[in-house]
Amino acid sequence: MEHIFSMNGKFFTFITKLSDLLLLNVLFIITCLPIITIGVSLTALYQTTLQLAENTDSYILRTYFSNWKQNLKQGIFIWIPLFLLLILCAFNLSVLPHMPQSLYRTICLYLQFLLLFFLYGISLYAFSLPEVYRSSCLNTLRNALFMAFKHLPITCLCLCISVVPYALIILLPKITGWILSVFVVIGGSGTAYIHSYILQKVFKKYISVSYTHLRAHE
Repeated sequence: MEHIFSMNGKFFTFITKLSDLLLLNVLFIITCLPIITIGVSLTALYQTTLQLAENTDSYILRTYFSNWKQNLKQGIFIWIPLFLLLILCAFNLSVLPHMPQSLYRTICLYLQFLLLFFLYGISLYAFSLPEVYRSSCLNTLRNALFMAFKHLPITCLCLCISVVPYALIILLPKITGWILSVFVVIGGSGTAYIHSYILQKVFKKYISVSYTHLRAHE
């Protein structure tokens, strides 16, 4: 019992991690407000939660803004085309249900959902990739696209985790207020942390291969 409540015990470790995620979520929401900086904020969020998942950093404020400044330009350039495509998908999905039932409408709906999955996969990896794989916008998108389909089960698992709040709202409409409250308080950072815990195992394989390749050429 004393071990559990010690400074290095599971209880204080959990409280510390929870407080870090609460602070991180506030920082993420604030820096997303200009909309154009959402990509930058997502990159900073994932780079920070990856460090949290590996237990390599505890200075959330400093780490987050360091990652935010470092990825400002690239984050904006990657986010803008993705955002425009998301708007296009949202527009199409708002129009298609009102079209007459036909094979064309069904095909278009499937294509829109496929495009949304495609965008989700690219976004997931583009904003969470380690720095070594983000040397340029084109390189980042290429690596993100490759990993999204190379590790398709992982991509689908992360998608399922992302849609949990929306599924709960549909299944349990009476507690929508509670679900939204929890999501606003810790939803963004909590989801990113769970993703990071899963993705770090994928990234470690590539980093290990890159390091081995580099040593072989020394």
